[in-house]
Amino acid sequence: MSLGRTFRRLLAAVFIEDIPLKIVCLILAVLFWFYIDGELTDEREVVRPLSAADLPLPKDRRMNVVSEADLPEITVKVRGPRRRLQYLSSRDVQVDLGEALKDVRTGRQTVLLSRQLFSIDGMDTIGISPAEFTLNLAQITEHTLNVLPATTGEVPHGYTLKKAEVEPQQVRVQARESFDTVEPPNIRTEPIDVRGRTSTFKAVVALSRTVQVGDREVPVDCGDKVTVTIVIEPEDAQRSLDDVPVRTLTPPGTSMTLDPPTVSLKVSGSELDIAPLRHSDIPVYVEWPDDWSLQGPAGKTFPARSVQVKVFAPPRVKVTGSHDSALPTVKVQGRLTQSSPGW
Repeated sequence: MSLGRTFRRLLAAVFIEDIPLKIVCLILAVLFWFYIDGELTDEREVVRPLSAADLPLPKDRRMNVVSEADLPEITVKVRGPRRRLQYLSSRDVQVDLGEALKDVRTGRQTVLLSRQLFSIDGMDTIGISPAEFTLNLAQITEHTLNVLPATTGEVPHGYTLKKAEVEPQQVRVQARESFDTVEPPNIRTEPIDVRGRTSTFKAVVALSRTVQVGDREVPVDCGDKVTVTIVIEPEDAQRSLDDVPVRTLTPPGTSMTLDPPTVSLKVSGSELDIAPLRHSDIPVYVEWPDDWSLQGPAGKTFPARSVQVKVFAPPRVKVTGSHDSALPTVKVQGRLTQSSPGW
């Protein structure tokens, strides 16, 4: 047999004969490779940030973390199946710091860590970094604070936010530090949006998570909610009324003269209320002074004196002097037009 024929038969045996069997063997080889590769172990580091929820502090000592931002990130090194390592995240790292925190106290202290405190199901923890961190704890204190409503946005043109009323006006909060102030701080509500509002409304809102103490923002805990009534009314408008006649209200048998006989006034209220007002809609008058006696002969006079005018104001309308002052005064002079009985 020639060398060429032998080589051709060898190639046929390798690539042509028993093709189905060769395909099955190839598939089994690939599957076996993936299985072996998945079972091979490897190592990986996972960064796990610590939070206040990871700290099982003794509840009977009423302590809390001064600043959660100061808690460290722990790098956890684990060994496990290669196929699982690539999908790991910080959420997979379980933390049990109960043993490390059993003797904690208020103030700054060093907490020692070990790899036994960090675990991932189905994997071995082989190291952590750092091996310790500084923990600052403060005594939880309780305070009664006044609630201030907070709003955001502006009401439409022509309307004004008159006031905001809170119920209850005070709440009880827990703080992670004492308030070194003579007067306790106030706590604000979450902002209430008033944009587009043209009438009074109520809102049930939560409270802010911090209070301002001097130049510091101090975290507080309060699960209460408050009801805020936002009073929105049409914006006040003003209008001047000049030469409004003053009437006299006198007893029978008397008369009064006025100087001047008219006054200038300013009316305030919503535009709808004050726009149509006329002089006759606001009666202005003076009354006979109480200390002017009605006893005497006809023709008896009383010397001139200044008397403040009075008005009958329409509903929802405020009437003042022309410069937002008190109502004006006029000089009055009285006279008996007929004799009283016995004269």
